[in-house]
Amino acid sequence: MYNSDRIEDLLMAMNEGDLKARDALFKLVYQELGQIARANLRTWRKTSPTIDTRALVHETFLKITSGKPSDWQGRAHFYNAVAKAMRQIILNYVRDKQAEKRKGIHHSVWDLDEQLELLVAEEPERIEALNEALQLLEKTDKRCFDVVNYRFFLGLDINETAQLLGINARTVNRDWAFSRAWLETRIEEMLSQPK
Repeated sequence: MYNSDRIEDLLMAMNEGDLKARDALFKLVYQELGQIARANLRTWRKTSPTIDTRALVHETFLKITSGKPSDWQGRAHFYNAVAKAMRQIILNYVRDKQAEKRKGIHHSVWDLDEQLELLVAEEPERIEALNEALQLLEKTDKRCFDVVNYRFFLGLDINETAQLLGINARTVNRDWAFSRAWLETRIEEMLSQPK
């Protein structure tokens, strides 16, 4: 993360209705969002050329800044919105590809990275379960949810995550380990329930 003060200033200006602040923010964070998007696409091991880094960056930024004005509460709030939007865009893309595959249109899909230890490859119900588990984690333990968002979906390291959340690195490590195990357990529980 860089230009922290400038990002905060632009977010506050956007809260006050400054239309130029949105464009300035996009220019300021474009390169960083590109790095985040590339990391996400590598993490999800994109094998189909139909979505690229640039498209993911633009769609993410539009998703979080279009529509009604937001009440941005700072950098952490902004990056959390980026992570959630990017995750949703990717999950929707995976669902669409799975639907095409079931209809006989063959496309390979991304597998979820081993670092999260959730094997959702080629199983739409696991992708849905992951999304539901993440929503439940957000309601259950917001800080752990933020750690997953920053570590997995934004590709931040332990120290960057700690800095953004204002906690120490040991706490991030603990939350990260807990969250991975918690998510895996919830997903398995969801999948074992009779339909």
